[in-house]
Amino acid sequence: MRRAWTALPVLAAMAIAGCGGTSTVANEPPPVEPPRPTAPLNGRPSVRTDQGAQPLRRETVARGFVRPVAMLREPGNSGRILVVEQAGFARWLDGDGPSAGTPFLDLRGQVEFKGEQGLLGATFLPGYERDPRIAVHYTDRDDRTRVVVYRIFDGRVNPFSGEELLTIEQPYGNHNGGELRVGPDRRLYVGMGDGGSAYDPRQNAQNLESPLGKVLRYDLAQDPLPPAALTGPDGTTDELDARIAARTVAANDRWELVAYGLRDPWRLSFDAASGDLWIADTGLDRAQRQTQEVNRIPAERLREPRPPANFGWAGFDGVRDQANRDLTVEGPLSWPVASFVPPGGCGITGGVVVRQERSPFDGRYLLGDQCSGQIWSVRTDGRLPLIMRNERVRIRNLTAFLADDDGGFLVSSGGGGIFRVTPERRATPR
Repeated sequence: MRRAWTALPVLAAMAIAGCGGTSTVANEPPPVEPPRPTAPLNGRPSVRTDQGAQPLRRETVARGFVRPVAMLREPGNSGRILVVEQAGFARWLDGDGPSAGTPFLDLRGQVEFKGEQGLLGATFLPGYERDPRIAVHYTDRDDRTRVVVYRIFDGRVNPFSGEELLTIEQPYGNHNGGELRVGPDRRLYVGMGDGGSAYDPRQNAQNLESPLGKVLRYDLAQDPLPPAALTGPDGTTDELDARIAARTVAANDRWELVAYGLRDPWRLSFDAASGDLWIADTGLDRAQRQTQEVNRIPAERLREPRPPANFGWAGFDGVRDQANRDLTVEGPLSWPVASFVPPGGCGITGGVVVRQERSPFDGRYLLGDQCSGQIWSVRTDGRLPLIMRNERVRIRNLTAFLADDDGGFLVSSGGGGIFRVTPERRATPR
């Protein structure tokens, strides 16, 4: 990825070098921009209905977490659930609250926790049983995005074992993305927001030379990069800084572009049956009423993402053409599979695909609106019209979903609670 991110200085140098010689470029007509695509008829905001919804039961599982943003199930037989908290730590769900004592993960010394910044995502890595490791995505004290892999010793993360995989400068404090997921291909995926402010003022999401507004992936099978030396040959700080910078560039260069044209992909998830990647891309707030999108990349497209999927932002907001924003036209746009403008809401939170035969959610992708707490689901088979089914349950300030073993699902709330939603059990007629 680094070569794509650093192409602008090279182009500038070429332009400067050409100024000293004779050129006919000035006499040539300006290039004609390719026509902007037209949204499909089925791309307009999704129809929403209660039809097919079943009675559900909501129960409180636990309280006492600090702004939970993700829930992970530990690989292996334990089935324990780790709750990732934006303040910079992660604790196991134990009974009706967080586990007591020292947190499993504590990065409060490194994490900047404010607004949309903080510890934003985590995932256990393949081979956990023999070599327990966890990858985390957080905002550091210099407002940069970092993805770091840590090893686990004696049941806790060793904060001194970090291997940095990605470092990105953030121009603003919002739209940091969040999710980390390991795909069926055993690669590490991360969702990056467009850099923040509003309406992508730097037009990062359509800029292939920027890592912002993208989905990136990292091949975990690569040999690890060596750490930067503690000091340079002469023992100076300048030499050490240079070595650290060189290693950061080398790590960033290993990431591959999968998708672009995203505003703030707050949540990613893979369908365990198909391998498709589902992306919940957050729109603007309730006053600006921007479109909340559900996007999907089919598994076959992930196997060879050339060209990468382009979801249109900020050239398009859902299917609405924003003519004053750039659009990179290198192939057909990938339109949302579902979208909505939430009245009284503020932003989409995805989402998991449920695969349990006896569940009323089997073969459906769950999503919700963060502020209103309303939960919907959509079919994953692609049949049209794609209708958002109102599941008639609300959990305000919802931040993450996790499929449960009994056909239901868990939801975390930014207020500190964990809730379970299950089909209501009806008495069997005698």
